[in-house]
Amino acid sequence: MAGSHYPLIYVPEPVAGLSKKLPPPVPRYRCQSLPEKPRAKKTHLGVLIAEGTAGLTLWLSALAVMQGAAISLGGVFLGLMLLVIRIQIAQNRAHKAQVKRYQEAVRSHLMVESYRREAYREMVREREEILNDPSRLSAYRRQILNDALSSIQCFRNPAADWQEPEKAYEFRFLNYLERYFPGRVYRGNLLLVPDLPPDCVLDFAYIDTVTGIHINIEVDEPFFLDASTGSCEPRNFVGSSDLRDKLLADKGWIVIHFAEEQVIRAPKSCCKAVALTIADLTGNQFLLAAFEDIPKLQPVPRWTAEESMRMAVEEFRSRKAQKKAAGVKSRLLPDQSRAGMS
Repeated sequence: MAGSHYPLIYVPEPVAGLSKKLPPPVPRYRCQSLPEKPRAKKTHLGVLIAEGTAGLTLWLSALAVMQGAAISLGGVFLGLMLLVIRIQIAQNRAHKAQVKRYQEAVRSHLMVESYRREAYREMVREREEILNDPSRLSAYRRQILNDALSSIQCFRNPAADWQEPEKAYEFRFLNYLERYFPGRVYRGNLLLVPDLPPDCVLDFAYIDTVTGIHINIEVDEPFFLDASTGSCEPRNFVGSSDLRDKLLADKGWIVIHFAEEQVIRAPKSCCKAVALTIADLTGNQFLLAAFEDIPKLQPVPRWTAEESMRMAVEEFRSRKAQKKAAGVKSRLLPDQSRAGMS
């Protein structure tokens, strides 16, 4: 996860920036092409009459000159002329039918274009109204946020029972979360996220069924220390949770990591950081009203694995010294008491 300081906030790419998103521009209106005109040409009636007259004149002229032979040739010629005329008449009828179909197609095209222009004007009006009306713009952004997060799945773990957090500061932090976000905060062990490895248990979860926002809230400890054996294990160092966070982000979850130190010292400011994240996602500032007097959370640097081990060793030595000092004090007290009585 990117970032050099806590809190670390991981917002999935499809969700980031939705609170400032505007309705997309309406595509430029383009008229559809008119239907293609009929290609066949109509033969004019005058041409048909001229062809018939010319043919008849030639036949009569040949008949007057050659008589018998002309009758036969003229009959053939006249038949051909009549055939040509008949074909042209048929073509004229076909052309007339094509023209009629073309005219009907043009009327239909103009009607469709009228509907398309009106739909285009309506989309332009709708977009302008959304842009000029803050309440409608907010509703538009809530809807696209809900659509982007609608595929998130999370179920109650039937095998888990509610238990208080083991550490006092976590229980205290849970109380603050429930106070500021009533009905939307859950213990992580009570939930199951599909396809998330079983060992990846959420610390806390913020779930808003109205907006669809799911937030995994993690408290990162720098190390685990076994006081009895002195063994220590570095935890939550740079890069250690990247894969887990990516798995959750791919499912639409927002992930917020707080350092243990921040939760111990400023639990209210941690809650304010959660509210600020929600406000950035939704564009709605109503949650922030409860945090007007709460200071902003101070950042805490992240640690490497080496720094984690060093902190664990220092803590172990500190505890050992405290234990030793407590033992010395317990042995000295009786002597001091006797000295005081003498």
